[in-house]
Amino acid sequence: FSRLPLPAGSVLALASVGLKRQQAQLQEAFVLLRAVSLERGYVECHARRVRWDMTAFVLIWLCTVVGAVSCELSAANSAFGSAYFGVSSSLMLSLFSAVILSLCYAMAHACRSLSVMIDEFCCDVVNKKRPREVAHLWNLTQAVLRKASTSVETCVLALCAVMAFTVPMLLMDVSLWGARIASNPSFVAGLLIVCGILYVLVVAATISEKCARVPSLVNAVSFGSG
Repeated sequence: FSRLPLPAGSVLALASVGLKRQQAQLQEAFVLLRAVSLERGYVECHARRVRWDMTAFVLIWLCTVVGAVSCELSAANSAFGSAYFGVSSSLMLSLFSAVILSLCYAMAHACRSLSVMIDEFCCDVVNKKRPREVAHLWNLTQAVLRKASTSVETCVLALCAVMAFTVPMLLMDVSLWGARIASNPSFVAGLLIVCGILYVLVVAATISEKCARVPSLVNAVSFGSG
């Protein structure tokens, strides 16, 4: 059963970014995030965090490839045809995983930019801004947040749908395979894909958490007579 979510999820991931209107929205959002990062001077901070995200997703994908290939080869017979089928199946799993994890990385990239933008706004509030400047800057920040979140919501929804479809299939495989579940390459790939999607959702959740704390920070700061 765990073989079903990966091809379906990769198709859903491609569909979430393949529509012409969605492509235009995503392009505008990423261009806007890049322009804001250049204007406010946090490009290097964002780049450092994104590099960690890229490393994490590459490691997840490599673990998926290695796990799928090792499981297929260990389960294959000595006959060439069976081994060839196992390697072909592993390559397909690797391709499907790469599509889904690429979308995960793109969403993590956008979420990291928004998270750093909020951090920079809080630093500006504490260090140097006057009340009117703070209000104007927060309005701009909220506008960027709304634009970016509206643009990526379809992709995030696709990832949530993939995870919602994958988890029940994994549980069904566990009930059927029992102790031999570790030798199922689809189970290994699906489990790692779920971990990658959860990683993105955790990064996205930090944005809401930081936004909820901004009013308390602003109220706690003394702006003097300005």
